Order: sequence, then C-alpha cells, then structure tokens
Amino acid sequence: VRDIELSHRFEAFTVAVHNVINEAGEGRLFIFDSLSELQTAWATDLMMENFFSVITPRIAENNSRAFFPLIRGRHSLTSVEHIRKQTTAFLELYSGFKYLYMRPVWLSGETEGDYFVPYVFEQEDQLFVPITDGVLESRFRKAMDLEMRKVRNRSQDSWDQFFDRVQRDYEDGRDISEQCR
Repeated sequence: VRDIELSHRFEAFTVAVHNVINEAGEGRLFIFDSLSELQTAWATDLMMENFFSVITPRIAENNSRAFFPLIRGRHSLTSVEHIRKQTTAFLELYSGFKYLYMRPVWLSGETEGDYFVPYVFEQEDQLFVPITDGVLESRFRKAMDLEMRKVRNRSQDSWDQFFDRVQRDYEDGRDISEQCR
C-alpha cells in the first residue's frame, strides 16, 4: 500500500504515482483508490482524464494492469467515454435486493459470447456467475434502473454539477457557507 497525498498540484501527484509504477517493476497489478476522489483537489473531470491519460500508458509499458474505480454519476458521460476508450476492460457494478451484480460494458478484443451478460456474485462460492434465470435478471434490471434514476444530468462536468447542487441548496434555504468556503 502506497499513500500519496492528494494535492492541488497535478504535476506533483502524477509524478509521485509515476514513480511508484516505475519502482514496482514489471508485471504488477495496481489497485487505485477511486479516480472520483481526484475531483476533491482538481475540481474538474478534465484533470482526472489527464491523469488517467498520463498514467495508463506507463502501466502498459511495464506489462502491468490496474483497476481504477469511478463513482457512478459523478462524471460527465464524455469523461467516462474518454476513460473507457483507453481501458482493456470496463465493468459496471450494481447492488440491490441483497445481491451484487456486475455487467461488462467493454472488454478489449471481445465482440461476442457470454462476456457481456450480467453476472451475480454468489456468496457461497465467492465468484461472479452469469445470470441465467428470469427472477435474478429482473432483480438486476431493477437495481440497474434504480441506479440510473439517481443520475440527473450526466452531460455535466463535476464542477458544473457542484454549482448546480449548491444553487439548489441556496434556493431551498439551506446553509451553503461551507461549500462557498
């Protein structure tokens, strides 16, 4: 585990991550904290995209792999698509009705087969298995629908979403002094 302090300085943070990748050597698996947290310091999806664009080629050059989680609904569709195009796999996770579901959206080099069916996590075996019965399929679709309803305007950057949220809070008479700070 390597803790790298997230600073407002894009270059310093990115160089520190780059150095960790170089020091680790080849054939490693990197599991990152959520890229969505980069918004805390950098405020926009564009900076997150830039970080991803700089770091992923270095990981590939080292014959390594990485997981970069994103929080659904916090990023514009444009940013998510930018990241998806650079990945070898893009998976969506949903939870609901006592289950965890996974749906592969993009797998590099795969165009057909069972790869793109939804999966459910089986606690007993500790694996994801394809959903093959109608009841589980229905529960998955319901969980997916509930998640998608939470996302209001996916065309906006996180910066714009923040200002819209603060404006709604202000108009509703809530204290926004912390957000203004």
